[in-house]
Amino acid sequence: MSHVLFAPPVVPAPIYAVGPVRGEVTLLRKLVARILRDLPRRPRAGGLLDATGAPAGRRQPVADLVLLGNLIAGGSSGLDVFDCMAEIAAEPAVRLTLLLGPQELHLRRFLAGECDGERWLSEGGISFLVAAGIEPRLDAAPDRLRNAVSALLGPRRALLEGMPPSVTIGNVLLSHGGGVADRPLDAQDVEALVFSPSSGRQPRTDGIWTVHAGALRGEPLPNAGVIGLCSGAHYSQRLVALRIDADGGLGLLEVRDEPAPQETLAHR
Repeated sequence: MSHVLFAPPVVPAPIYAVGPVRGEVTLLRKLVARILRDLPRRPRAGGLLDATGAPAGRRQPVADLVLLGNLIAGGSSGLDVFDCMAEIAAEPAVRLTLLLGPQELHLRRFLAGECDGERWLSEGGISFLVAAGIEPRLDAAPDRLRNAVSALLGPRRALLEGMPPSVTIGNVLLSHGGGVADRPLDAQDVEALVFSPSSGRQPRTDGIWTVHAGALRGEPLPNAGVIGLCSGAHYSQRLVALRIDADGGLGLLEVRDEPAPQETLAHR
């Protein structure tokens, strides 16, 4: 396939797309705080206000915040990540969208009784359950584990059930898997949008940018058309967001969970 040079993204407001969180709630909170500091200021009569752009009660989102799935399993605090979503959703400066990753789709199918849960357990569910104090055993009674997980999630399950496989904003398609490059957006299926291809993600040929959860490969190129955002948060202790500006500019924001430097005593 010949190389396609892409025009800059065209979006109505800035987008912050966050790669797989993998249960690392501390990194997520740090990154969201970093994003909120980075938000553009909205001018109003009387000068520039803060990042929300309006007094309390009249605030409107100034940016879209999109999380690319695989939110809860892999790290040490998956359940806390779900709880953190409520905090983020209450922030008036951003419009939050949570997308399905393989972990969420496997879990949703397990809870619906469509499978026995082996795929979810093998792809991060074990660490999620161990951190929550549940023994991750299917044995001959998957219904028992299904009931335990459902009880553990409680009202958080509504969040899981409401996740779409993708969102398109302007000329940018965001999803965990990225979809099929040569298929129209309205003809994509859930599997292609959620699961990453084995041969790598190819750019589309229709000028639509693709932001997905494949491997992060340095600074995004202004005409590449496809960007991966997975930084391996659960082992690298690094979480990254892609910023797409309303004028088409691209940039990365990142946070790391680094131990505080040890204090040293000055010897006189």
